[in-house]
Amino acid sequence: MIILKFETGEIQKFDVNSLDGFNFDNRQLHTAIFEGMSLYKASFRSANLRSANFAHCLLNQADFSNSLLMNVNFIAACLISTNLTNAKLMGAEFLNANLMNSDLSGADLFNVNLSNTNLSGANLTAERIEDACFDKAIYNKDTIWPDGFSPINKGAMLVI
Repeated sequence: MIILKFETGEIQKFDVNSLDGFNFDNRQLHTAIFEGMSLYKASFRSANLRSANFAHCLLNQADFSNSLLMNVNFIAACLISTNLTNAKLMGAEFLNANLMNSDLSGADLFNVNLSNTNLSGANLTAERIEDACFDKAIYNKDTIWPDGFSPINKGAMLVI
């Protein structure tokens, strides 16, 4: 049994031993606290995760496509090869996160903090990318940026 807590004091119980690969599609998980959990290959498609806490989570190959992720805490989370296509990420915090090979195409990055993140190989053809913070984020030659966007001018660093 896994118990998921919320900032509101609410709880949800899941009769499973692991949340790896779990299907959270279309669920209302506003303010859920997943901090430190393993959610490898979990699916959150079209879920409402506003203000959820995923700090220090293992989220490799998770699917957040079309999800509401406004003001979500992804600090120090591992999101390698994660699908964030068309996600609403406004105000999300990715400080020290690993987004290597992740897909953020079509995501809304207004006021998103990507400082010190690993963006190597990520697809960042996102909306409102010019309003995101990239201070000391790293990227490589395989990172895909929108035409005309200069990551270096936003504080990101190319690694070879």
